[in-house]
Amino acid sequence: ASFSYTFTPADCSGDFPTGDCDGFFLRQAQSGDDEDFLISVPTDTEAPKVQWWTDSAGAGPDVTIGYYCYNKNKPLPYTRTTCAAKTVSPGTTASLTYMFKAADCTNGTLPTGDCDAFLARGSQSGRDEDWRALAPSDGGPGISWYNTGFTNDIDVAVVYYCFG
Repeated sequence: ASFSYTFTPADCSGDFPTGDCDGFFLRQAQSGDDEDFLISVPTDTEAPKVQWWTDSAGAGPDVTIGYYCYNKNKPLPYTRTTCAAKTVSPGTTASLTYMFKAADCTNGTLPTGDCDAFLARGSQSGRDEDWRALAPSDGGPGISWYNTGFTNDIDVAVVYYCFG
């Protein structure tokens, strides 16, 4: 089943994030199978929202989302790189890792150096749990997760903010 929650200003320290924003998960969990959490960033016409899918009943999700907002017209003190990939799962029950290739990343360049890594998207067509964005210092750039059964397409994205 598909669910969504639209945040209120009270959920966001009294006001919605503004500017051009990236959203990332700080926490995503629920009792029952966790599947396919998705963040919608705020726009001029839409409040920030989270969507998720699950095939089992359980308590509502425990979700914390961070937003990193910036002004496109000002120089940034970091390099922002998004790496995204759609690939096919090996279909095994195991901990899996996908290492990004330069072609997966904006400007065709892998993030390097002192970087923060934030999960922007992690979904597959089966049960999926424990997504983790891997910074270069964690052996990345890449993403790891636990696959509980056979799946088909995997759709992942990680945003990197690299300093220095």
